[in-house]
Amino acid sequence: MKKNILTVVVIALCLINLALSAVVVFSIVPMANRTNDLITQVASVINLELEDPNAEKIAGDVPIENRETLEPITNVSGTENMVNLKKDTESSVNHVAIYDSITLTVDKTADDYKKVIGLIASNGNYVIECVSTTLGQRTYEEIQKDSDRSKLKKDALQRLNSYFETAMICDITVNNLKYQ
Repeated sequence: MKKNILTVVVIALCLINLALSAVVVFSIVPMANRTNDLITQVASVINLELEDPNAEKIAGDVPIENRETLEPITNVSGTENMVNLKKDTESSVNHVAIYDSITLTVDKTADDYKKVIGLIASNGNYVIECVSTTLGQRTYEEIQKDSDRSKLKKDALQRLNSYFETAMICDITVNNLKYQ
C-alpha cells in the first residue's frame, strides 16, 4: 500500500511540475522576449544618435589602393602662405604660420569623384583659404600641442568636405608648415 501512495504522490508532483512549466513557457518567456526586443530597440536608437555618418571618411578609413594623391595646391603667385595665428591670452606676442602648399588625398572609388576633382582643380584658392582659416583659429600653443596635426587635419577635412558637398577627401597634408 505504501508503494501505491508513493507512486500517486510522484505522479501528482510530476503533474504539478508540468503545469508550472506550461505557465512559465506561455507567460514568462514571451514577456522576456518583449523586454529583450525593447532593450534592443533602445540600444539601436542610442547608437544611431552617437555615430557620425562621415566619421569613417574623415578618419581616413579608405583602403590604400583606393587613394589618390593630387598635385600640391599652391597660391597663384607661387609664394609661401603666411597666416597670423590667434593671439594667446597670456602673451602679447604675435605668432605666424607659414606653409608652401597643400596636398589632398581623395577616394578614387567615390561616386562623385570626377565632379569633385574638377571642382578642386578650379577652386584651389578656396582650399588654401580653408587651411589658412583653420590655422588662424589656433594659438601658437595649440599648434605645438597638436604635434601630429591630427586636429588641424580633422577640422580642415570637415570644412573641405562640407564645401565640396562630398566625403571623398580623406587626407590633407600641409607641406613645409613652420610656425614661430
